[in-house]
Amino acid sequence: MDTLEVLLGVAETGVGELSETFQRSSPILVRCKVEGVRGFGTLDLDGLGAVSTLVGPNGAGKSTLLRILRSVLHAAAAQTICDEFPETLPNREAWEPFTNAELEFRRRPSPAPNVLREHFNPTYSSCRITVIRRSNIFSITTLSLDDKSLMFTEQQIISRKQRRTAEEGVKQQEVKLAQLQQTLQANQNMKGTYQPQIDQISQQIVHEKQQAIRNSVVVARSADSNKEIKLERETVDTFLAELGLPQPIYVAARTSPETSIPEMIKKLMILKKGRERDVAQFRQHQAQLKHLLQADVDVFDEQNKELLLVNSVPWRQASSGTEITLSFFSLTMLNTMNGIVLWDEPENGLHPTRRCRLLDLMQNDARQYFLATHAPEFISLSNTNNGIPNRVFRCQSLHDVENDKVHLSAIPIADRRDAFSALEALGIHPARTLFTANVVLWIEGPTELIFYRHWLRKRFLKSQTYEGFQYTFMQYGGGVIAWIEANDTTAFNSLFDLLSLCRYPIILLDSDLKAPPNSQNPRDYLKNGASRLLDEIEGLNRERPNSAMLRWTGGREIENYLPPRAIAHALHTLCKTMGDEEKNKLDLESLVVDRYESYDDVLHRHFLKCGIVDKDHPEKPRWRSIWANKPEFMRAALSTPNLEEKELLWDGDKLISSMVRFIEEHS
Repeated sequence: MDTLEVLLGVAETGVGELSETFQRSSPILVRCKVEGVRGFGTLDLDGLGAVSTLVGPNGAGKSTLLRILRSVLHAAAAQTICDEFPETLPNREAWEPFTNAELEFRRRPSPAPNVLREHFNPTYSSCRITVIRRSNIFSITTLSLDDKSLMFTEQQIISRKQRRTAEEGVKQQEVKLAQLQQTLQANQNMKGTYQPQIDQISQQIVHEKQQAIRNSVVVARSADSNKEIKLERETVDTFLAELGLPQPIYVAARTSPETSIPEMIKKLMILKKGRERDVAQFRQHQAQLKHLLQADVDVFDEQNKELLLVNSVPWRQASSGTEITLSFFSLTMLNTMNGIVLWDEPENGLHPTRRCRLLDLMQNDARQYFLATHAPEFISLSNTNNGIPNRVFRCQSLHDVENDKVHLSAIPIADRRDAFSALEALGIHPARTLFTANVVLWIEGPTELIFYRHWLRKRFLKSQTYEGFQYTFMQYGGGVIAWIEANDTTAFNSLFDLLSLCRYPIILLDSDLKAPPNSQNPRDYLKNGASRLLDEIEGLNRERPNSAMLRWTGGREIENYLPPRAIAHALHTLCKTMGDEEKNKLDLESLVVDRYESYDDVLHRHFLKCGIVDKDHPEKPRWRSIWANKPEFMRAALSTPNLEEKELLWDGDKLISSMVRFIEEHS
C-alpha cells in the first residue's frame, strides 16, 4: 500500500473500534499502561491493533518500547500470581524495569475459567490485569473479567521461587532431623548433646510448614462486596493458566540465521515424521514458507543429517535474504501459537516485495504483532480478515537540556500533522513518492476508496499483487469535475498533466445519472467535465494503446452497486441503539434502491414511510446521520457476511474485472 495513502487515510478517517465480528480465539492486547519506565515515565498505548507499528528515527525508543512490552507481558502471562523474572535473557539482556502496569485484553465472548467461576460472570470478553514489580519480583494485584474484579494484597504473596526455596529448606531440615535421630538412637549416652538440636530442628520444621500453609492461601477482596476472600494459591494460579493470556515472542534485530534455522529444520522434521495431526501442521508451515519465499520448500533426513531445500537447493547456498527470511519464520511461525510477537526491525536483509509477503503472513496469522521498523512496507492500517484494525505509533525522543535527560514518547497517528511527521521519521518525502506504482487509480473520495480497495484486495489476495507497488490510489475530490466544466482549455490541460504523470492511469467517476440515458454515446449523457476527460483518455490510448482507462458507475453513484442485503446489514450494524419496535417497523425487506435513485433519498423516504421519525420534527427521519456518513456506511455494508463480488448490482463485478485486467497487464 502507498505509505502516504495509508497514513493520510487514517488521519482522515481515524481508527475504528474492534469489529463486532471479532473472531480471534486468543486474547488481543488493546491497551497497555506502564509506569516507572526509563525514558517514558508513563507509557500509555491505547487502541492497539492486530499489527501495531512503531516508527521513528534511531534513538526514539522503538526497541525500548518492545522490551517494556516483553517484561509486562511475561508477568501477565506467567500463569502465577507472583514470581521472579528469570535471571538471564538471550544476548545477556536485562528485563526492562517498570513499577506497575495495567493491561487490557479483548477476545470474543468466552466461558470463564472453571475455577473461581463463582466470583465472575459465566462468560466474558474483556480481561484487565494490574501487575506491580518490586526489584526482580512481579505480582498481580488486580484481576477483572468484564465488570467483576478481585484485588489481591501484595505483601502476603511470595514468588514461586521463594516457595520452592522454602520447600527445599524444609526437606533439608527433615533429612538432618532423621540423621540426628539415628545418631541419637545409636548413642543414647549422647542424649544431652543431640536432643536439644532435634527439638530445635523439629520446631523449625513445624514453623516453616505452618508458614507454608499460610503462603498457600491468597487473600483477595471482591470489588462488589469488599469482603475478604481466602483462596488457595494453586487455585488462583490455575485460574490464570486457564485464562490463556498470550506469551511474548521477542525477535531481536540482527538475529543470526546460523542458530535459528537448524532449530527450525529439526522442528519441521519432527512434525513431518509425526502423527496425522503433526503432518497436517507441517503442511501448513510448508505452504506458508512457499508463499513467503515464492519457492518450493521441503525438509529431508539423509544419512542422519537433516536438510532443508529451497527449490532443490540447500538453504546454506541460498541468498542472504532467503536465510534471514527462514530465520524470522523459525522465530515466529514455529513458536507458541498463543503469543504476541514483538519484532525489532523485521525489514533487515529483506527485499521490499518480501516485506509485503511477510506482512501478509502476519495479517492472516491468529497472533498479534508489534513491529519496530524503518520500512514503510510494514505500515498497514487496513482491517485484517479478523476484523481488527491496525495502528501506527510515532516514537520520538526529546532532550531535556536543563536536566540532561531524554524523554521518550509514542504518539498514535491521529491527524494529518502526525501523518507527515511519521513519514519524515521513515525518511519519506510525500512529493517524491506519489507515483511510484505502475497504475494509479484516480477516485473521487474516501467512499470510493473503501469500495474499490475492498474488492481489489480480495481479487489480488493470492496473486501477490500489492497496493503501493503494482497499483495505488489517489483522491481527486468531487469538485474537480465541476472545476473542469467551468475552466478553459489551458486550465484543463494543466490538471490533466497531473492526472497523466503516472504511466498507466485509471480514472473512476460517478455517472450522476438520474434516469436511463437516451443515447449510446457517453458524451451525450456524461457531464461536460467527464466528457473532456474521456476525450483525453482516448487520445492517450491512440498514442500509446491500452495506456489509460476511464470508467463511470453503472448506476447513479457508487452506493447503487450495493445489493439490498448489504444496505440492510449496514443499517443494523450502525444503528446499534435502535429498539426492537423500530427494527420491526423498519421493514428492510421492502427496501430497494433503484439504479438511478439516490440512496440517500430512498432511505429518507423509507424511514418516513415506516414512521421512524424525529420526535420533535416528524418531517425528518431518525438516524439520518448514520447513512449520511457515506464512508462509514460503505465500510459497514462491505462487512456483510459472505458478501461476494457477483452480488454487486448494475455490472459492478464487470467493472472490477476490467480494473483487475488493466492492473495485471501493466504489473
